[in-house]
Amino acid sequence: MKRSFFISLCIATLFLGCEYSINLDKGEEELTLSVSPDTIVLNQREGSSQIVEFVWTSGTNHGTGSAIAYELQIDLQDSDSAFADGIHWVLGKTASHTLSFSHTELQDTLMHYFPSLQLEAYTTLQARVIATIVMTQEVQVSPIITLVVMPYAERPQELYLVGNATPNGWDAQRAQYMKQDTEDPSLFTYEGVLSRGEFKLLLKPGEWLPCYVRNAEDSTKMVYRATEEAYPDCKWWIPKKSNYRIEAHVDNLTMTIVDLGGDFEEPIFYEIYMIGDATPGGWSWDNVTALVQDAEDINHFSYSGPLFAGEIKFPTEIVHDWSGQFLLAPTANCEPTENGTYIVGNTPDNKWAIPVAGNWQIDIHADKQTISFQQQ
Repeated sequence: MKRSFFISLCIATLFLGCEYSINLDKGEEELTLSVSPDTIVLNQREGSSQIVEFVWTSGTNHGTGSAIAYELQIDLQDSDSAFADGIHWVLGKTASHTLSFSHTELQDTLMHYFPSLQLEAYTTLQARVIATIVMTQEVQVSPIITLVVMPYAERPQELYLVGNATPNGWDAQRAQYMKQDTEDPSLFTYEGVLSRGEFKLLLKPGEWLPCYVRNAEDSTKMVYRATEEAYPDCKWWIPKKSNYRIEAHVDNLTMTIVDLGGDFEEPIFYEIYMIGDATPGGWSWDNVTALVQDAEDINHFSYSGPLFAGEIKFPTEIVHDWSGQFLLAPTANCEPTENGTYIVGNTPDNKWAIPVAGNWQIDIHADKQTISFQQQ
């Protein structure tokens, strides 16, 4: 959001000058500019508090009695434009030789004139004052000074959980609200039930970007993801259904997940897949088919759809090799029946042999260790 203070600052400065009795004898004072402080860390939550002040000397009119008009210029230190671009404030004839900014004003100014300025990082700027003797149009230029500034990334005023671990799943429109702390507005919390699965943080319901995602190398850290290309879409992982307390600190980009416990029934298997040349995905780990877990009976997994004549077995995890855990047939080339059973492990590598292609119904009841195949 850009504000109209660019113009109002100049107008206020001009009117402020009218309150002074302008000294027309400037002597021979050298034109100089100073800034305080010269290292500036902008803070969104400090808002209207003053953060920086530029002060300059009057310069000289060589005893002509002429008024002097001033212009403050700010540019990137490494800019090739040599002040041709950047910030130019024409302050005009004024007895006030100061210009101050609040955190919000300087942030908005920098983003207006330097939209590609890196956030949350230090950038060196250069500044100078131009003084023009109105009567003769003679120009004086102050020595260039430098200052270092760190603009802030906008901090959210709201935060939401979204993901299959959350109460409303991946429905972004119904993302779970997190409570903002009244004493520390950078802290957002959620306390309640989460299921086994993933989640990330949205800034607004229904909007996928920008968002906060898990740091790929440290799950206790968050990353602000402004665009699809900015950072991988990493999520946090909840290993089991339980009561949790989630704390997200948007200022220091930290994430805390605490399992508060509780009595929840856990499924014997969280996922069951099928693989083999009888399945639609063949023997490819990238194309395994997931069985559907019953919402009412968490130990019941099913599949209804096409199968080919061939072999099939059931991994309980995707490991992209054959060392993981499978549901295996009790015998080699086992005939699929409506009242079958299975062995859990990876050896001996017994599989069921689907005799004919067609649509099949598969039902696995993990609590009873039964498996049923029915041709439809």
